[in-house]
Amino acid sequence: MIITSTLCFTAFGQSKDFNNVFDACRMAQSSMADGEGSKSEIREASRLLSSVIWRPLTLEPLNTEGEADIKGHLVFTPEFFEAVSNGKRKVYDMAKKYAREHEKDKMRGDDKVLMCTKCIGAKQTVTYRMKHYHPQVRVAAVAEVNGMVNIKVWVKDTAGNLYEKKSTTDEYKGMPYRKLDELTIPRDCNDIVYITVENKYDEPRSVAIIVDNKTVEQ
Repeated sequence: MIITSTLCFTAFGQSKDFNNVFDACRMAQSSMADGEGSKSEIREASRLLSSVIWRPLTLEPLNTEGEADIKGHLVFTPEFFEAVSNGKRKVYDMAKKYAREHEKDKMRGDDKVLMCTKCIGAKQTVTYRMKHYHPQVRVAAVAEVNGMVNIKVWVKDTAGNLYEKKSTTDEYKGMPYRKLDELTIPRDCNDIVYITVENKYDEPRSVAIIVDNKTVEQ
């Protein structure tokens, strides 16, 4: 049995930090829309992301054959944004280094908001899982410029029933960003949350995956 919830765009219950991380990623995405990038916009994205309390998201690979090399793609961290805004030409060639350093930076903040960058191949779908001990979870995704994505988050209870939230608008072509409504986790579920991201674009694209552990408005 699958219990499905639709995509919701209301701000009810969303934490301020979660929204700020999401907005910073969208700002970085938008800054690249003209091909060369808006230095002022991505600098503001770096400032906003630096001002928020968040921590790198650790995801366990479940079905990740569709991942691609992140070299040459945007990494959603304030350090990478700052390097882009400063005109460092080789920053994209060093994307893997920035992503690796981000994954190791466990002291950045608490676990109320978590984020990581994954690169997904053209027309590919990947699935991850993570330990989660909170009664609710909310997930968002932001693709780098020209990226089009779908996302789904789900849990399974002890009887095998699935509870999920997923993209329900423009699924065929995807959208540049997605923000799912809160998924309430039944008490008889295990502590594993599954996240699936689909890249609908015909080239590899990096994607910020953002998880909100807060359950009330700050």
